[in-house]
Amino acid sequence: MLRSTVVLLVISGTFCTKLDFCDLSNSVNISGGTVFPNGEILAGGIRYDKNEYYYEAGNIWGCSCKEKMCLKKCCPLGQGYHPKKKVCVNTTEVFDPPVWNKYRELNGLRASNLFRFVPGKIDCIKPHYRVAVLLLSQHIHLIKDGNLYVEMPNLIPPWSVRGPDTYCIDTFVLENPDGTKTTRMDALACFETSQEEHYYLLTSTCMLTSCLFILATCAVYAWLPELRNLHGKVLMAYLLCLFFGFCLFSAMQILLYVDNITTNACIILSK
Repeated sequence: MLRSTVVLLVISGTFCTKLDFCDLSNSVNISGGTVFPNGEILAGGIRYDKNEYYYEAGNIWGCSCKEKMCLKKCCPLGQGYHPKKKVCVNTTEVFDPPVWNKYRELNGLRASNLFRFVPGKIDCIKPHYRVAVLLLSQHIHLIKDGNLYVEMPNLIPPWSVRGPDTYCIDTFVLENPDGTKTTRMDALACFETSQEEHYYLLTSTCMLTSCLFILATCAVYAWLPELRNLHGKVLMAYLLCLFFGFCLFSAMQILLYVDNITTNACIILSK
């Protein structure tokens, strides 16, 4: 009885260890792969050792994320994403996006060298999150750490970095007005929805209220002679700097609230 219990614990521990780094969301169905006598399976050009696949729901699932970081590809291999129809369509475009170090493309390094791509659209399950299609007015770069760097010139700040669990990348198939089709590398990403309607108004009001108390504190230190020593003067200088900083930040928040701010104005106020 004790021996059976030990065996069951060992087996359970083995399966838990596998599922710790490899679950269905990070796995590939390799049931149709070629099985070798030593237990290895070859599927999709990838060879899986015996400890790199498991059985679930009558299928064999390969753990694609053990040796390389897994990133989501919106559609299966051989297909691209049609953003207008919101479906996957067949494409002959080779899917192997370039890799950046955030500022420039790394020559000779492609995504296939660093990552394994798991088919599947992104699921934005966090509250107040939505799926956004990153299209022509925006530029995306796949960074070598697996993050997606998104340039958004018309927004503040003009960039965003999305983690591997918040996007799927793929070849997007776009229809031109003349009926022809073009392809480009793009992504579906999770973005937090807009702040609540009065968020900026509330934060600016709180900061302006703080400014009143800062001025009151400075007035007390300036009024009482016993507080106008070196320590008091240093404290007043600090509080006045804080006062001006809060005023500038409040002005930026108010301009954001009324939607009347430019990128240059934001940079000037933040400095």
